[in-house]
Amino acid sequence: MKKPTKHNAAKERAELKAGQECKAFAEQATDCLLDYLYGDPEALVDDSALFLQEIQKIWHQHGISEVAIWQELTERLDLSADLLKRGIRARKGGRYRSTKLP
Repeated sequence: MKKPTKHNAAKERAELKAGQECKAFAEQATDCLLDYLYGDPEALVDDSALFLQEIQKIWHQHGISEVAIWQELTERLDLSADLLKRGIRARKGGRYRSTKLP
């Protein structure tokens, strides 16, 4: 049996906090899906805002800039729009493959 140390206690607290944050994130995602399924756009707006707040916390904890996330989304949308202009309907598993497809 390991002897309790300050390091172990701090690690356990960090893991507990991360678990609680993941639970909050999952709850917000579930709420968004339920709002969508029940056709409640007002609730979907409210819960989507909470979902984004939770995911922002995760990004910040991992040193990820919101700018990097929006840039990635923009690149994916731009690629998809470019392919559509050329008459190519890109899809995962199709002829044109990219990690940038929405």
